[in-house]
Formats: sequence, C-alpha cells, structure tokens
Amino acid sequence: MAQTLFDQATTLMKSGKNDEACPKLEASLQRFDGIGTRGKLAQCYELVGRVASAWAMYREVVALATKAGDAQRAKIAQAAAEKLAPRVPYLTIHASAGLDGLVVTHNGRELSSGAFGTPIAVDPGQQRLEARAPSHQPWQGEVTLAEAERQTIEVPALVALPQRAEAPEPGPVPRAPVVQEEAPAGTPWRTLAVVSAGAGVVGLAVGGYFGLRATSKWNEAFDSGHCESQTNSCDARGQELTDQSRSAAVASNVAVGVGGALVATGVALWFLAPTERATPGAKVQVVPVAELRRGGVWLQGSF
Repeated sequence: MAQTLFDQATTLMKSGKNDEACPKLEASLQRFDGIGTRGKLAQCYELVGRVASAWAMYREVVALATKAGDAQRAKIAQAAAEKLAPRVPYLTIHASAGLDGLVVTHNGRELSSGAFGTPIAVDPGQQRLEARAPSHQPWQGEVTLAEAERQTIEVPALVALPQRAEAPEPGPVPRAPVVQEEAPAGTPWRTLAVVSAGAGVVGLAVGGYFGLRATSKWNEAFDSGHCESQTNSCDARGQELTDQSRSAAVASNVAVGVGGALVATGVALWFLAPTERATPGAKVQVVPVAELRRGGVWLQGSF
C-alpha cells in the first residue's frame, strides 16, 4: 500500500497535480517511514507553497540520511533546506502563562507554554489562534502571513465570566395542607339495582334448570314405557316420574317468575334512581317472594 501510494503521488506530481499528490505521500509515509518518501513529500510541500513544512521535512531528511550513512541524499536535502530558509515566515505568540488552565491553540494544535514568545515557523496564509480557560470567556484571533514575513500576536487577558451565586441549601419543602373532601353519600338505588338484577339472573338460571329437569322426567316416563300416551295411564314408576316432572315444572315457573321480576326491578331502579345524594336514613329493601303456585318481589322503603 505504501509503495502504491508513493507511485500514484509521483505520477500526479509529474502531471502537475501536486495538491492531490501531497495527501497520498502523507498516507504512504504513515504506512512506511522511508527517507525517500520524506524527501518526495518535502518536494511536494515546496511545490504547493507550504515552505515551512517543506523546510522542516528537508531537515528531517538530512538528519535521517546522515544517520543512515547516505551522504549524497543528506547533501541534497541540506541544500534544499538552506534555499528555502529565507522564504519561511515566522509567528511569535505572546500569552500570559500565569492563568490557571490556560490553553492556546494555533491552527487547532495546542501550544505548550514554553513556545510563548518564541518565533514559530509557519506556512504562509491565515493563522487561527484560540485561547480558553476555566470560568473565562474564550478568545479567537486571526493573522495572515506571507512568505518571509514575521509577525507577533498578543493573546489578550481573558475576561472572567460573572460568578453565579450559589444556590442555598434546599430546606424542607412545606407541604400543602391536605384537604379531605367529604365523599358524597352514594344512593343505594343503583347498588340495589345491580343486586336485584344479579339475583334475577340467578333465578332465571334456576328456572331454566328445573325446566330442563321437568322435560327430562316427563320424557323418561313415556319413553321408557312406564306411561301410555294413548290411554294416558301410567304404572307406579311412571306416576312417580310424572309427579317429579310436574314439581320441577312448578319450581321452574316460580324461579323464572321471580327472576324475571327481579331483573325488571333492577332495570327500573337503575334508570329511575335519583342522582342527588341520598337523604340520611333512607332505606330501601327488596324482598323476593316465592310460593308453590306464585312468586314475585316485595319492595319497601323509608325516606
């Protein structure tokens, strides 16, 4: 990958596309730190006008080539660096290092306090400066340098932000008095309606059970031959079964009558129940009445 990137960058430089070649050489250098790649990148920087970056890269090539015993390459790089040196611009940054937590950045890179007051080689063009510190208003500044130009910029004292008043310790939160509203006295009418209707449904179910029992006993008496439908005569067992059928039928009629009356009463009470509060002491009673031959409901109350 490093060799491929290097070859692509070389082709681009031959075509005059130096702006595209420099990033590829940087990527190649990240994958393989070769002296030849550094020399080619320094040349690319020089061609795009980044004279400070080119000058610094040539000096690195001199050091590495000398260490590697490559005198020829070191000589070429030294000559290139000396030729560029007069064109390099310098920026001197002054800032007060006494402010706790002060951070100053140049083109996004943080500067150590030791760099304050020292000329820094920079590429020509716009230089962005920022300063920040805790509890202080940040500052930003810009300056533009041309080749061989020297400038000094002063980072002003940062303005302290107004201190926020500390919130007092939270005390106990007073509770609002709890007002207990008197629960409205519910009328017994709708409750009574539900109870009456429920009892009525049970009565209807009981009536249905005895009705089925009456039919079953009657069919058993005739289907088993204990009773003769044509002569309407029965033996002892048939007589017993028909009697049981008649008794069940009476019970069914009574239960259905009472159940129906209770359901009707419940429906009437539900829709006719008053909505206002019940009068204290009001009482209502529903008493079911069931006898052998009749059934019904007795409703009584006091107001």
